[in-house]
Amino acid sequence: MTTPGTYGVMLVLANVLMLFGPGAIVCVAARLPWWSALAAAPLVTYGLIAILAPVVSGFGWAWSPVWLGVVTLVGVLVVLAVRLAASLLDARRGEPASAHAPSPGAALRSRWRGDLAIAGSVGGATLIGALAGVRAMGGPHRVNQHWDWIFHANAVRFISETGDADPSALAALNDYEAASFFYPNTYHVLAASVGQLTEATVPETLNSQFLLLAGVTGLGLAVLVRRYGAGIGLAVSVPITLAAISAFPYDLLDWGPLLPYATGLALVPAFLVVLTDLIRDRSPAVFLIVACGAVGLLGVHPGAAFTALVFAAAMFAYRWRRQPGLIKADALVLGLVGVLAVALGSRYVLGALTARTSAIGDWPVVGTPGAMLGQLLTLNIGKEYPQYWLVLLMILGLIGLRQLRELYWVLAAGVVFCVLFVMAASYEGTVVGVLTGPWWNDRWRLAAVVGVAMAVLAAHGVVTAAELLTVGFRRIARRSEAPRHSFAVAVLAVLLLFGLVSQGFYIDANAERMSVAYVQTRTVSAAEDEAMQVLAEMVQPGERVMNDPLDGSAMMYALYNITPMFGHVVAPESIPDMGPDQQQLLGSFNCLDSDPEIQELVRRYDIGYVFLGNDFVQARFERVNGLRDLMAVDSVTRVYDEDGVSIYTVELPATSSGRPGNDSCSSSG
Repeated sequence: MTTPGTYGVMLVLANVLMLFGPGAIVCVAARLPWWSALAAAPLVTYGLIAILAPVVSGFGWAWSPVWLGVVTLVGVLVVLAVRLAASLLDARRGEPASAHAPSPGAALRSRWRGDLAIAGSVGGATLIGALAGVRAMGGPHRVNQHWDWIFHANAVRFISETGDADPSALAALNDYEAASFFYPNTYHVLAASVGQLTEATVPETLNSQFLLLAGVTGLGLAVLVRRYGAGIGLAVSVPITLAAISAFPYDLLDWGPLLPYATGLALVPAFLVVLTDLIRDRSPAVFLIVACGAVGLLGVHPGAAFTALVFAAAMFAYRWRRQPGLIKADALVLGLVGVLAVALGSRYVLGALTARTSAIGDWPVVGTPGAMLGQLLTLNIGKEYPQYWLVLLMILGLIGLRQLRELYWVLAAGVVFCVLFVMAASYEGTVVGVLTGPWWNDRWRLAAVVGVAMAVLAAHGVVTAAELLTVGFRRIARRSEAPRHSFAVAVLAVLLLFGLVSQGFYIDANAERMSVAYVQTRTVSAAEDEAMQVLAEMVQPGERVMNDPLDGSAMMYALYNITPMFGHVVAPESIPDMGPDQQQLLGSFNCLDSDPEIQELVRRYDIGYVFLGNDFVQARFERVNGLRDLMAVDSVTRVYDEDGVSIYTVELPATSSGRPGNDSCSSSG
């Protein structure tokens, strides 16, 4: 069994400080109820970064952790200014100074024992998620071997090294020939800040951030259900059930890994909390918090923002159905928030709209609608067996569904995502592409959202079982009233029983599921890692390394700060969409002896070395044409050859020899 060492624990604590600290300070300045402030802290932290990091880069200043403190101060000053302006306006109107102070609401008022129970549950959920993650990873330094990790790791390295936090700057990784480029980088900016502050490696930074996701989501859900009148029992149960569900966040580490999306989805419950605070109290300062949170979601991942939009639509539809008289006032509030969010995050809004139309995936059909729906509802997507005990809890939750009336809208949104999941998994067509486009037509992303809604239903199942236990105890004890705290004891007993029968809240099962991303070595094998260390001693400042984007060698940048020509994986079918220089290098680099255009590209990009890995990111990939048969090229010399990994130096000929360097020149050039 792998457990985190002292260094790993300290790194996680540093992540907690930087994730929660800035946002919590701003939320307290806005006078949010303290549970709301705690839940919304990560959301607001990302919002501050999304709004102000591009401004910092726009002035030519290098981003660093110091700027995180500066943007926090700016956020506090703006919130205090809005509160002061509102107070002065109230004084003119003769209204009390507390007219716009957010109210904690009856649902958030609880005795200290209840608060401690919720805090303990959130801590337990964090521990469950962290243990599953650590056991899967085998250590914070391990490299996730899947496709998307390469880009996210290199993006963090780029921001750490250059200080450029502008969303368009990441074009330098693999899109430097593109006329325009946009990638929401808020997740990467905070990760880079953690790395800069702690001097942790990029893998350590990304892995440690993932360990917090179950706790962050569980906290948001606990506060959300309390905000809608749920008892302590449900608020205590929902973080635990969420932490056991494999669909979120664990499957998103193995699939992708979809780190920004998973982080954004973890923030959605907190966004719904502050949105609820706003429509109930309409405090001017909370307008800023909600708008900031909306920009934060867009900056972390547009798919998370669309997810929040669906849940918010369900929330307002349910609210307006029961209280039609609120439609006009709520519409005004939403309109003002929308205008403010667009003003603060105009770059992200435009970027999200672009991604909405151009980044739609087209994953193939994987099963019939009935089969895929069955897998989803039994938590059996891509697994040998369902998560039976969670399914049982959800069935119990359905039995007592009437008691969950105030949260019907959460379940309704979950049903919407069930439909979208089935569409993505079982159907093709334009309509399917458009409706599932914000989630990249990806069933795993949609299943993750359904998992969050299922956590609420399963938690209600815990409460239903506890109520049945309490009634049974009354009958056995032959008393008209159960002993004090009997229901609390029953909830604890049900949760402990669930932990027992699920073999530790499915920690080992979820860890085994995620470990696939770390145990195979297609992207970076031990031999490749050793060769990269050797290469790091050879490369001079400013030099680039010609590499194959199909073999995982792009990770040399994240791991050892070596700049590759290709900073991310490029599927063979996407190579024709790349820039002309990149296409020419991939197709004809081995014509270096005779092709003056290739020689010019080598000079322009200062390519001093070639690195060839010993495996490919996917089994279907093969060596690109331009990097085949390099031993026949006079202008490159192999200086390293161990376990299938090769390093070549590049020396341009004084003049073109006029002869093809090898047979591939005539076929690929």
